[in-house]
Amino acid sequence: MAYITREIVEQTEQKFGIPQERETTFEMPDYEFSMVKASQKHGRKHDVTIFIRKGDKFIFNAKHWYPKGMCRAPSGAAKPGETLEEGALREAYEETGCVIKLDSYILRINCRFTCGDEYIDWISHIFTADFIEGDLQPRDTREIREVFVVEPSQIPQISKVMETVDSGGIHYRAYLTDVVMKLIQ
Repeated sequence: MAYITREIVEQTEQKFGIPQERETTFEMPDYEFSMVKASQKHGRKHDVTIFIRKGDKFIFNAKHWYPKGMCRAPSGAAKPGETLEEGALREAYEETGCVIKLDSYILRINCRFTCGDEYIDWISHIFTADFIEGDLQPRDTREIREVFVVEPSQIPQISKVMETVDSGGIHYRAYLTDVVMKLIQ
């Protein structure tokens, strides 16, 4: 059973607004599908993704395996016992070194990741936030290689780089990023 309950989602909506919703499907290669299945400890079927504004720019990060020019908005799981807000604040700090203030629960995407006849239903809870303070260095250096401050005008090119990688999960991140940027503009 998933630990992000309807009650947690409703409390988040009361505090940060009711998000727009989308549904999509992305095919994954076997190795990637297996990695997502392995990440489902405690019934995890979600991520929190945070689009952090720093002035008129956004704070993105890159994992160690990302090719040059590829980065994305920070994301990760709320842990069992955490609210979506607590998970977002912690993940933002771990992945960027930033203390942030959540602004809006902007988007919820119900995604089905497929691999042959198998599938995983996944929910991304996406927030906008403002940078408060921090040194823009990842705290979780096992997962994150680097932190970037990107201009909104750079984001379409970042999405194009994401689409060149053989990864349904990264293609999903490009889709997610494009939807959020349209909602923000």
